[in-house]
Amino acid sequence: MGDHALYRIVYLSRATRTFDDAELNALAAWSAERNAVASVTGLLLYDGSRFLQAIEGPEAQVTGTMDRIARDKRHDSLTYIQDDPVRDRQFGHWAMQLKLAPAGCCSTDFLERVKEDVTLVDDLNLQAAFIGFAVLSSQRPRGYTCANR
Repeated sequence: MGDHALYRIVYLSRATRTFDDAELNALAAWSAERNAVASVTGLLLYDGSRFLQAIEGPEAQVTGTMDRIARDKRHDSLTYIQDDPVRDRQFGHWAMQLKLAPAGCCSTDFLERVKEDVTLVDDLNLQAAFIGFAVLSSQRPRGYTCANR
């Protein structure tokens, strides 16, 4: 693979604690700055207990970014969904886009926002992973237990 070959890693992990919106927005802003310099793009979802993230760009930069992410103590139980060379970026317009599942019982807003964000994703497996995460998150919203369900 040449220096310009693209690579994508998509992973799911479990948060080791609950994060508030301000903390996650600061993380996303910091990540976007680093990613812009490294030509890495991606999408990060958080539902109060789990993360789903796609990162893509030049292979060395993506694997280096993932090495740093894997060592981060804010999450564990890392599961790789995709770890492959790719032909095209799917999230090329975002250095790092963050989507947070809203607090409150069984909201579909998160699902609709995620569907909108991945509507132009060509890779149907990737699209399904993000929509599936949002569906499950909409049924189990962050910071709230739906006792009457």
